[in-house]
Amino acid sequence: MLVVNPGLPARDLKEFIALASSQPGKLSYGSPGNGTQGHLIAEHFKQITGIDMVHVPYKGASLAVADLIAGHLLVTSTTLTTAATQIKAGRARALAVSSISRVPDFPDVPTFAELGYPNLTASIWFSLSGPPGMPPEIVNRLNAEVRRALRLPDVRERLRPEGIEPGDLDPQAFTAFVAAELKRWEPVVRASGARTD
Repeated sequence: MLVVNPGLPARDLKEFIALASSQPGKLSYGSPGNGTQGHLIAEHFKQITGIDMVHVPYKGASLAVADLIAGHLLVTSTTLTTAATQIKAGRARALAVSSISRVPDFPDVPTFAELGYPNLTASIWFSLSGPPGMPPEIVNRLNAEVRRALRLPDVRERLRPEGIEPGDLDPQAFTAFVAAELKRWEPVVRASGARTD
């Protein structure tokens, strides 16, 4: 999510882009750290819109959100999980979410795609990985059990408020997904000069 301090005079993404465009290099945005998805999404957003913001890398998303609500930072690109409580409390305002569709618990927050940026879709994903050469039967069994657990209604209900939608990929499909993600984000990394700490 692209989240701003409520004191920032931009009520929506269009106003935010206009504000940032009128003040090149004067707005700073925080991210969970160099090379994180929050950093890359914001850099991709900058590339697409042509705005100029200064990146402030934090050592974790919660520190960036804490500075945002304290007013030390006016913008952050962070996970819904980290910002949800502050958004619900009115201490932060979400302008857009990078998911493919709106998040059910935040139906008023539009997606970047809805707002005219169809290439700005991304989601945080987690996986289980093992050492190279793991026997396929073990990989397949672990995959099947994790997928089974993630289909359980109580598990899905616990994940929903965090904006987490469990995937359902087999090992081959997930391997292809990771390869596609690496290919997709490589130009953004190169253009932004992003490096991990």
